[in-house]
Amino acid sequence: MNITETLTQPEIQILNEAIPAIAYLVGFADGNFDEEEKVWATRLAAIRSFSGDKMLRSFYETVEQNHTVLCETIKAGLTNDISKNQVYLSEKIERVNPILAKMDIKAAKHLHESYVTYATQIARTTGGFLGMGAISGEEARVIELSMIKF
Repeated sequence: MNITETLTQPEIQILNEAIPAIAYLVGFADGNFDEEEKVWATRLAAIRSFSGDKMLRSFYETVEQNHTVLCETIKAGLTNDISKNQVYLSEKIERVNPILAKMDIKAAKHLHESYVTYATQIARTTGGFLGMGAISGEEARVIELSMIKF
């Protein structure tokens, strides 16, 4: 099952752009999207294209193939103001809501869960000691992706 088969190309683009928007939102939550987080954001998208939820593999293949362009699209809207960036990124992510609402419920649930686990995995890539305390308080507030109403 291809989760995007009933969607338009602009809707698919919005779902795809949510991945780097989530990476930037989590990465900048503590004020510093460091290089290790950026590398892991890219790796995680690639890994998900062949491993993990079978229902989402083709979705992540597309994300992986277009990851650089997707990141540049999101990055172009960023400023030096952290709070403005959080609003901008949250709005980008929030655009998935009407699309998830029209998708098959099972596919939408899988994609939503995938977005949240992606955010959590990025938050865990740096910080902490032996995996303890790896997610900062700022990151913990954004990884739930509360702007997605599912």
